[in-house]
Amino acid sequence: FINKGVVAIVLNPTDKLAIGEAIKKANEAGIPVFTCDLQCTAEGVEIAGHIGTDNYQGGTLAGEAMLEILGDQGGEVLVLDYKQANSCVLRVDGFMDVINKHNEGRGEQGKIKIVAEVNGGGDEDIGYKATADILIANPNITGIFAINDPSALGAWKAIDEAGKTEQITIVGFDGAKAGKQAILE
Repeated sequence: FINKGVVAIVLNPTDKLAIGEAIKKANEAGIPVFTCDLQCTAEGVEIAGHIGTDNYQGGTLAGEAMLEILGDQGGEVLVLDYKQANSCVLRVDGFMDVINKHNEGRGEQGKIKIVAEVNGGGDEDIGYKATADILIANPNITGIFAINDPSALGAWKAIDEAGKTEQITIVGFDGAKAGKQAILE
């Protein structure tokens, strides 16, 4: 696009840092770069504008949903993250802030314990494997927070195979067609 002399570039960077060098080249060429949905966090880049979801707020809403589900009994929770995407980092940050606030000043009674935060890859197969592995070591998990629908769908397969669909609730963040269909089913 730089070589073609485009007027502007709009990106949805899947890796918040790796895209930095390409954006720097566009900056040097005088081409404004806009990002949508996913932000670039590389140093030394100039982003002309960003349009995206408030992922932190979405994470807080997911945390509030988990609190509503687990109630005063608390429980053990798995977090399926994807640290390469800033949007997913913000989702987990919002979720964890709500959980940490809930846990402040509580004894063990009613606490929500994050038993693991692992890479769900933003992918169904990776989410499945990560969940299946964690369920072996942590059979008492009662909740899973997944940063997107593919991770949540992978987690669902793992808990279904483990016969724990009545024990574990998944709170996911996304709204993809596959996720909506899974909820309906």
